[in-house]
Amino acid sequence: MTDLIPLYLAFPTLAAMIYAVGSMGIRAAAEEGVSPWTSTCLTNIMAMLMFLSYLEGSPWPELPLDPWAVAGLGLLFFAGNIFTVLSLSYGDVSIATPVLASKVVMVVGLVVLLGNTEVRLSLWLAGILIFAGILFLQRSTPRSGKGGKALLTLLLSLSAAACFALFDVGVQMLSARDEFHRVAPWAIAVAGLLSLAVLPFTRRSKATLSRRGKGFLWIGVGLLSLQSMILIYALGHYDDAAGINIVYGSRGLWGILVVSALGPLFQNREKQEAGHYFRYRLAGALCIAGGIVTSLS
Repeated sequence: MTDLIPLYLAFPTLAAMIYAVGSMGIRAAAEEGVSPWTSTCLTNIMAMLMFLSYLEGSPWPELPLDPWAVAGLGLLFFAGNIFTVLSLSYGDVSIATPVLASKVVMVVGLVVLLGNTEVRLSLWLAGILIFAGILFLQRSTPRSGKGGKALLTLLLSLSAAACFALFDVGVQMLSARDEFHRVAPWAIAVAGLLSLAVLPFTRRSKATLSRRGKGFLWIGVGLLSLQSMILIYALGHYDDAAGINIVYGSRGLWGILVVSALGPLFQNREKQEAGHYFRYRLAGALCIAGGIVTSLS
């Protein structure tokens, strides 16, 4: 069985499940008045602190062998989290998470291009399915004055997916050459330091934020940081960015399930507000999941 399904794929599966719940926390915090910039900065800072555990070397941690490349990865991670939090804050979780899952096809495409490998028919079919899924998601918002909300969510989510696709492939390639502990922890540190610099300029909401809002914020920040730690560990230690991202792409379906099952706990009414249009979100998520599976073959 383990020959068919490698055990290391448990890492991206767990990360996808954690992401689905964490995204609900970010969305709920935004509804309570938390600035998306605050959420982004705290997520990056929390991730930086968690990734310190991956540093190696004594008495001082070993530095990156290619600092400029590592800094570039840090900028991609920083930008990716900005687009992610904006998509979750201003859009709907049940739209954002399936679109974010389209990152897997971007990763597979990059791996093919950088490896000078012929583009397989399955990748074209996967791209068509994901495009169909995005069209379904675009139709998944009631026409009562919120038609632009779905489009905004799509654009922000696709931007985040592109940033993280480049980041994931970069981490795999640099880690194979320079070792994981010289790459990922330092890249996340760059994103964290950028966030520390930006945090004082974010809109403050502590004074008026309710205890419930703070709870949602820290649930979201903590879980999104934890899933990043799990996923990036897998990317750095197992030479399979495409396969790991294919499994991680299941977060789109997990997001739909979490909205349906746990929505009331997070004061989330996406399913009720979308009404019968919610079926388009499910259809879109299934198309994107189908594209992800197709890209495996």
